[in-house]
Amino acid sequence: CLALGAVAGGAVTFGVNFDISTEQAAPSATTFVVFFLVMLVGSILCLALVCPEDVVRSDGRRVLVEASPHWSSEVGEMVQLLKQPQVILLIPFFAYSNWFYTYEFGPFNSGIFDARTQGFCNMFFWGSQMVGALAIGLFLDSGKTKSVRERALKSILLVAVIGAITWTAALKCWSYWVMAQMADSPAALSRYAGVYKAVQSAGAAAAWSLNGFGMLPSIQAYINIGLMSISIPLAVVVVVRLMNTDVMDRRSKSGLVALD
Repeated sequence: CLALGAVAGGAVTFGVNFDISTEQAAPSATTFVVFFLVMLVGSILCLALVCPEDVVRSDGRRVLVEASPHWSSEVGEMVQLLKQPQVILLIPFFAYSNWFYTYEFGPFNSGIFDARTQGFCNMFFWGSQMVGALAIGLFLDSGKTKSVRERALKSILLVAVIGAITWTAALKCWSYWVMAQMADSPAALSRYAGVYKAVQSAGAAAAWSLNGFGMLPSIQAYINIGLMSISIPLAVVVVVRLMNTDVMDRRSKSGLVALD
């Protein structure tokens, strides 16, 4: 669903700029007006969301909203999390999962296409992201391979192949799945996700900064290839040596999900 918005955005850019000159690289002002209106409507619709304590499940049970822990205890838990070897080894993978967007949308997309064809390209780019995320997600959640470690190893090798061909959302989908396997509670999973998004955003900021300083497109491509070449083997080490999957395997055999 996240990529669906980007597909719609690409369609809007393509449609609004369809009749512009092919020499115009920047989208028209109308494009940004349409995006602003869409965001405005989305913001207003958020006001219709139901409060968590008023949500009733299909079986009649209400959602229980747990009290948030004190910030000091959360800081301590985050420090302990950052000391875990598997988290340290996954940092390059987390950073890489958004790093490649700079090259794709900077030197490649805006450097080759005009405003109209950029929108057309984005439609298929984000559509492929949806297909890639769905494919790897179906494999990760399938019950054909009962061992979580075996499933994780096969999937990271698949992600490596996909990453070598084209950078897709399969990397992010695998990241979320493997964090769910390592976490033993929803609270722990939220901390893993926090580390992931922090590192991912820092990587994207660094990549865009390098592009802003005028780094050659070829150098940016080499950095992407280098990051992938480093992060994939480290992720394999996490899967093979550091993931404690005994509990997860028992849950998988009994038909339970990763987090109760």
